Amino acid sequence: MELKFNLSDMNNMRKQILILMSALIVFWGVSGFLSAPASEKIPVTDGLQQTCPLAPYQHVMGKTKAEATVLMAEIPKAQQAETIRVICHMCAVTMDFSPTRLNIILDKDDRVTRLKCG
Repeated sequence: MELKFNLSDMNNMRKQILILMSALIVFWGVSGFLSAPASEKIPVTDGLQQTCPLAPYQHVMGKTKAEATVLMAEIPKAQQAETIRVICHMCAVTMDFSPTRLNIILDKDDRVTRLKCG
């Protein structure tokens, strides 16, 4: 039995695969935006409570990155997060988890939309 594929069939198959892969990438990307807001209880991970301080940073919500930077400088050293990572809209980040790191998530207008530990 001989299978014959013409170039048109191969191009259609490639298009279908690309469409499927694009849909999966979009779904995977959107699922990150659907997670719980920072105002909810911080989840327990591996039996340890996350330890980054969210409360001292709540006042930066809705502010631009520049405004938030000024406000965060006023937080007393003892209340500051050990490390801070600012995540811009559509920027790639590593998936490593650090319970003491504060993540500040920005929207497309560079406004703070979410705070979370990790």
